[in-house]
Amino acid sequence: QTCFVRRRKEDVLTQLPAKQRTVVPVEIDNRREYDRAEADIVEWLRAHAGREAAFQRSILHLTPEERREAIRAHGEDAAVRALRAEPLVRLTKLKLIAALGKVPAAIDWIRAFTQSDEKLVVFCEHREVAERLLGAFPQAAHLLGRDRPAERQAAVDRFQEDDRCGLI
Repeated sequence: QTCFVRRRKEDVLTQLPAKQRTVVPVEIDNRREYDRAEADIVEWLRAHAGREAAFQRSILHLTPEERREAIRAHGEDAAVRALRAEPLVRLTKLKLIAALGKVPAAIDWIRAFTQSDEKLVVFCEHREVAERLLGAFPQAAHLLGRDRPAERQAAVDRFQEDDRCGLI
């Protein structure tokens, strides 16, 4: 009752237009906020850098077996795991701040590009960025995490089949 047909990229590559990737360097418009967040990360890293070095020094005198056990216990310690996750949380926040600072420039670039007859696919890592872009381009098709599968397929179909839909 169900049939899936898969086509390999190598089989259809000649039918696809050439992929174009464009890197557009832009200045962020929230530089002060970004600099404060960056300084906060640097300060936090400096404050906590000595902790891991102290642990490394504390296990130098141990036998290899005792060292392995100490490293295992250290890695399972919830407080240590939380401290290891903290820089990732802070860096992710910094990436979001930078991405939000680029939205106005991205909107300008997308608006200029969509004046051509070419179609454009825009990828976003952050939901907040996608929401702002959709606010600027409400007519664009979109695939968001909140979309139901039927909505996603309808958006893909619209983008692929409707010549008036040039942005997803």
